[in-house]
Amino acid sequence: MKNPFAKVFLIVGPLGCLGFVVGIIVLVILFYVEEDWRAAHEWAALKTKWEAKGVSFDRHAYAPESIPDDQNLAAIPLFEQESPPDGSPDKQPLKLRKAFRLDQSGYEPPQTGSWMKGEPLNMAKIQETIGKLYAKAFKDSTPPANTLAQLEALHPVLAELREASKTHPLCRFDEDYEIALPAGRPLMLLTSQLAVSKMLNLHANLALMDHQPDLALADLKVNFNLMSGMRRDPSLIAGLVGIAMNAIATSAIYHGLVLHAWNNAQLVDLESELRSIDFLQNHQSVMRGEAVAEIAPTIDFTKKNMPKYLTGMTSDEPFIMNKTIVSLWPSGWLDFNKVSAVNMVLSNSAVADPKSHRVFTDQSDDLQNKYKEFEERGDVEAPWNFLYLIMCGPVLNSTVKFAQAQVWVDETRIACALERYRLAHNAYPSSLDALAPTFIAEVPHDIITGDPYHYQLHPDGTFLLYSVGWNQTDEDGQIVYKKDAPTQIDYAQGDWPWPVPR
Repeated sequence: MKNPFAKVFLIVGPLGCLGFVVGIIVLVILFYVEEDWRAAHEWAALKTKWEAKGVSFDRHAYAPESIPDDQNLAAIPLFEQESPPDGSPDKQPLKLRKAFRLDQSGYEPPQTGSWMKGEPLNMAKIQETIGKLYAKAFKDSTPPANTLAQLEALHPVLAELREASKTHPLCRFDEDYEIALPAGRPLMLLTSQLAVSKMLNLHANLALMDHQPDLALADLKVNFNLMSGMRRDPSLIAGLVGIAMNAIATSAIYHGLVLHAWNNAQLVDLESELRSIDFLQNHQSVMRGEAVAEIAPTIDFTKKNMPKYLTGMTSDEPFIMNKTIVSLWPSGWLDFNKVSAVNMVLSNSAVADPKSHRVFTDQSDDLQNKYKEFEERGDVEAPWNFLYLIMCGPVLNSTVKFAQAQVWVDETRIACALERYRLAHNAYPSSLDALAPTFIAEVPHDIITGDPYHYQLHPDGTFLLYSVGWNQTDEDGQIVYKKDAPTQIDYAQGDWPWPVPR
């Protein structure tokens, strides 16, 4: 008898072989039970840890509170989401896209330059670009001589928005916060607000150049209203869009200050709007919302729908993503991803403290270093790690953006107070101590160090105002540019100044 398995069968007997098979099956079952139990135990321990710190694990708690339609700017018909004519299942803000010509290829309104670098408006380029857009849209029509009027003819919706914002002081976007797969939530309504913000800023800058600061202020108030809707949304995407909208709007505020176009009442109004913006609070709420209302339910959905969903993630699937192999994974392996990702993102939420108005850059850097070390591990793409790898990188990298945005808010508030002082005394003060409480209730401190923002009055009457930036090193207000992109500011290096006009 040459077959060795036949010899084993004859020696052990049929009952022995059956026992061997049953033993293997029991071991496999125990392996699955153990992996699932261990993952469930770690998830329960994680929840206990963070609930003790005030974090809610009810995803529904992160959905923004409802706002009556008669108070909600995002409830006006312009922001309605409709089914597109191409039959796509995801609804889109078709009226909004049409009003701002986002549905027209090649429609590129002019940029207002980089105020962060102190660049002035290139009015000649702006006038030329708007003139061409007007001529293309209104053929055989004599354009108004005024560039502001041309832009208003191209986008009459701007006037409608200003009027609607007066009677609708709040904003909550119509998003599906109960969707089973949060990572699949359509985001066109949110991302389209960038185009709205850019057009409001362009109009505000043109209004300032046309000596209409009240009109420019009305544009900015619409932008602030829409930003408040972004800050209500728990997703990182909404948080980043809100940061970008703030940076865009600051262009008009900055140029108005350079031109000395704002009067005292308008500066008080602007400072009041800015005072309500807290990107450190937004960072904390976004991180918690991202962990509990985005990452955790997305992984739960993935677990319930594997292998179909997992193996459909990419067209070029590695061997480990083979449908047969995925179907054999213990569900606990995906829960290990959830534990790691949620813990990392919640840990990241703690690096910004709204109460003390601080960002702890060392803690943030430590988390990023831990993540980089994880990326170098041999099992980084294993089933119990790969979703953690995918989901955490962009979240950790966003903290510096929230910090920079808050510095811009703080410095803009201080700059408005400095301009109020100048209007009263015909010169800027020698120290920020002269501002409070007459021109600002309290001068905010640098979120990086907790010390006062650095301020220098120059002999020519201009001033330098700056934060020491992410590296916590005072470099006399100097900006550092990226080595691989010399025109882009490197916000991980150098100081973060309120720009001195060129």
